[in-house]
Amino acid sequence: MAATAKAVCPKCGASEWGTRNRCRPCERKKARAKRAADPTTARAKDRAKLRAWRKANPDKVRAQKLRADYSLSPADYDALVAAQNGRCAICKSAKLECIDHCHTTGRVRGVLCRACNAALGQFRDNPDLFVRGAEYLERSDS
Repeated sequence: MAATAKAVCPKCGASEWGTRNRCRPCERKKARAKRAADPTTARAKDRAKLRAWRKANPDKVRAQKLRADYSLSPADYDALVAAQNGRCAICKSAKLECIDHCHTTGRVRGVLCRACNAALGQFRDNPDLFVRGAEYLERSDS
């Protein structure tokens, strides 16, 4: 039996074979040189390619964002909205835009309209501040 010849890179002689006809270090070196020669074009092409993919795959983009930001699947989100009858958990308006979550634990609390989500943020998620705010409004109405 004849010994099999090990493939080597024609550029540097290394045996760490890459995906093309050169080794991985040579592939990286070539890619870096290409980006260094014209970084704006390479970056612009990458961004354009990403924008096109996002436009062609809105469901995947939504699923990735839900999973990355809130550890939710699209089905989990849809169940959350259905449990709230498709309305904001606080003011009951029909314009749901924000997933409310605890900034300490990361636990999702519900889906809110932008105004209610901003109000929670302004009160720094502190229930005592909400109570004091409600008492203030009640006093000033008289």
